[in-house]
Amino acid sequence: MMVEQGIRTHIELSRSWAFVPRRVGRGWLGGAGEGGEARVDLPHCWNRRDTFEPGAVYRQGFGGYRVGFEFAAGDDVERVWRLRAEGFYGLGEVWLNGRKLGRVDGQYLGFEMTLAGILRPGSNMLGIQIENRYHRHVLPGIRMPDFLLYGGLAGRVWLEGVARTHFVEAQTWVHCAAVSQAQAEMVIPFAVEGGELLPAGATVQWSVRDPEGREVARAAVRVGAGVARLVVESPRLWSVEAPSLYEAAGEIVDGARVVDRVRLRFGCRTAEFRPRAGFFLNGERVELHGCNRHESMPGFGNALPVALQRADARLLKEHGCNFVRLSHYPQSPVFLDACDEVGLLVYAELASWKSVRDGGWLRAAERQWRGMIARDRHHPSVILWGMGNEARSRRAYLRLREVATELDPTRVVTYAENHLYRARRKRTPGIPDVWGCNYELDELANGVEAARLENVVVSECSNYPPAVRGDLVEEAAQVALIAGDLARVRALNHPAVAGFALWCWADYATLRKQRFARHCGIVDAWRMPKMAALLMQAMFREDPVLHVHGDWAMEGAAQRTVHVFSNCARVELRAGGRVVRSLEGGPYWKVELPYEAEALTGEGTRGGGVATATLKPHGMARRLVLEEDGLFASGSAGRLALPVLDNNPRLLVLRVRAVDDDGVLAANWRGWVTVTVLGGGCVMAHTEEDRVTVAGGEGRIFVADVGADVAVRVDAERLEGGIWRNRRVEAGTDET
Repeated sequence: MMVEQGIRTHIELSRSWAFVPRRVGRGWLGGAGEGGEARVDLPHCWNRRDTFEPGAVYRQGFGGYRVGFEFAAGDDVERVWRLRAEGFYGLGEVWLNGRKLGRVDGQYLGFEMTLAGILRPGSNMLGIQIENRYHRHVLPGIRMPDFLLYGGLAGRVWLEGVARTHFVEAQTWVHCAAVSQAQAEMVIPFAVEGGELLPAGATVQWSVRDPEGREVARAAVRVGAGVARLVVESPRLWSVEAPSLYEAAGEIVDGARVVDRVRLRFGCRTAEFRPRAGFFLNGERVELHGCNRHESMPGFGNALPVALQRADARLLKEHGCNFVRLSHYPQSPVFLDACDEVGLLVYAELASWKSVRDGGWLRAAERQWRGMIARDRHHPSVILWGMGNEARSRRAYLRLREVATELDPTRVVTYAENHLYRARRKRTPGIPDVWGCNYELDELANGVEAARLENVVVSECSNYPPAVRGDLVEEAAQVALIAGDLARVRALNHPAVAGFALWCWADYATLRKQRFARHCGIVDAWRMPKMAALLMQAMFREDPVLHVHGDWAMEGAAQRTVHVFSNCARVELRAGGRVVRSLEGGPYWKVELPYEAEALTGEGTRGGGVATATLKPHGMARRLVLEEDGLFASGSAGRLALPVLDNNPRLLVLRVRAVDDDGVLAANWRGWVTVTVLGGGCVMAHTEEDRVTVAGGEGRIFVADVGADVAVRVDAERLEGGIWRNRRVEAGTDET
C-alpha cells in the first residue's frame, strides 16, 4: 500500500510478514522455502506469551521475518529510496531480493538504509533476521538486567522515497533561543543533502503555524545557510497545564516547485534547573512528581500498539504525574508525542542498567546517544538526558556529556546513582548537571553538591515488589512506603531537590534473580490502578479527588479497614444516612470501622468543587460480566512526528467484572478467567490458555484484529460465564 504524505512517498511494510522463531538462511530470507511460518503484523514481539509468570523463562534466540511487496517501475530513477524501521532490541541482518544489505543494531531506535539500485520493478522480497541474545557491546550490555531483552521487530517498517535533494532529518530541529510572553525566537538548524543539484536561486522556506493551524511566522533562507530564525509574537507557551504545540514546516523550493518538505512539531517554552533552586518551566518553579516507565505489557511484550503508547501518557497524567523517566532505554516516539500533547515532562535515558563502561560499550553508547538526542530533541516534553543507571565511568560520562552539549545545548544531563560512595571512588560527581538519586534519600544534600547545577532529582524511590493488585495488605504497605519516602524528601525542605520518580509506573516481567514478575507499579501490568495510584491522585491532582477503598463484603469480620484518599481538606464518611467518621488533613487515611450492610459513601469539597465516592456492600462472586473499557477514551490525538502508517490492528479493550447475585462488583474476588473470541480476533493474553488475571473483582482484556462480527466470552471456575457481542465493530484508526 502506498501512502502519499506531502512530497515524500511511503510504502507501508508493516502488514502480513511471514515469521519463524528460528535462525534462517539466505534462501528463506530471499523467499524460498515454505512451512511453519506464522503471519504477523508489526509491531511484533515473540515473547508476548512467555513472561510474567513464576518460572517463565523468556525465549532469547533468533527470529526470521520476510514480506513481499510491489514496487512501481521508474520510481527508483527520480527518488532516493530508504528502508526505515522503528526501534527494537538486538542485532539483525537485512536482505533484499536475496542480497544481504548489512547488519544492524536495533538500539531501541531502529535503522535506516539507502536502497540505491537494489529495488526492482514489480515484486520484491524483504527479509530481516534478528536476535535478542546477550552481546556485551549491544546496549544495555548486561546479560540479565532488571527488565527483559525482548525479541522481535517491535516497531513499524516502511520504504520512503525522497527527492535527490532533501532535508536530513537527523540534523534538522527546532529550539527556542529566547522566549517571553511577548515573543519567542525560533532557531531551526537544518541540513540539505543534494543541494548542489539545485540552481543558485533555490531557497529553503520555513513557516510556523500556531495550535489552530494559523500561520504566524515565515522566513526564507539560502539552501546552504544551515539555520533559519523566526519570531512568533505573543506565543502560547507550552506548559504542564496547557501543552500548546506549534508546527514548523520547511520546504526546499526551486522556482515554483517544492522539492522536499518536512514538518516539525514543537513547543514555545523555557526549561531550566536553576542552581540550588530546582526546576523552572517558563520562569515558574515546578515540582517534578512522577514514575519510571517500562515500555512493555504482558500479552504484547515490548510491541505496544499506538493506542497503548498514548494511553500510558494520558493515564500517567490522570494519576497525578507530571514527570516520567524512560527507564532504561530510548522509548517510542509515539509515546513522546503523547507526552508533548498531555503536558508530561520527560527524562529520556540511554539503554543501560549497571553497565556503563568505556571501550566497545562506550562506542555503542555514543552511537545510540547521538541517535536518541537527534531524534527526540524537538520534543518540548524532554527536559533531561540520562547517561546511565546505577553504574559509573568517568571517561564515559565526560564523553557523553560532551556529545549532548554538542547536539543539544538547551538541555542538561544526569545519571541515576544508587551508591554515592562508589561515585566518589570513580570520580563521577561534578560531571552531571543534575544528580540522579536512586533510593539514597539520606544522601540528597550531598547529591546537591555532586551536581554541576547543584540540583537533585530522586530518579527512583519506593520500590515495593510484593504489591500485587487486589492484595489489600500489600497495596497498603506500598502506600505507606511511598507516603513515608515522600515525607522524608519534603522534610529536607531543600529547593534544590527538584522532584521524584517512583519505582515504578506498571508491574513488569524480569528474570533478574529469578524474580519473574515485579509488582512495584502504582498500576498493574495491564494499567489497572492500585491504591498507590489513588494516593498519587490525592497528592498531586488539582481537581477534587476522593476514593474510598476496602473490603466491604457482606461476609467477613465485624471490623473493617477502609482506605480513603483525597485532596479535600475535610471528608465525611456516611453509612445509612449518618456520618460515621469525619476526616481532616489527608491525603490518606487508614480508617477502622464496624461493618454495616449499607453503602459507605464519602464526600469532600475543594475549591468549590465536590468529590464523592461509594463503597457498596457485596455478596460472593457469582458471575462474570463484560463491558467496553474506556482505556482509549482520550482527547485530541494530535499529529505524530513520524509518518502515520496504516499498520495498527483493530484493538478491542474490554473490562471483565466479577459480580454478585445483584450485579454488584465483588471486589474481593481474585483469579484467572479464560477468554474465547468468536468472529475473528486474537486475545493478547500472556498464557497459551488465553487466560487473563482478575483482581479486586476486575480485569482488562485486549483483543487484536477484531472482526466485524465479534463475540467475546469469559469463563472461570465456579462462576457463570459472561459474553460481549458487537456487530458494529468499525475498522481501526491509526490511534488503535
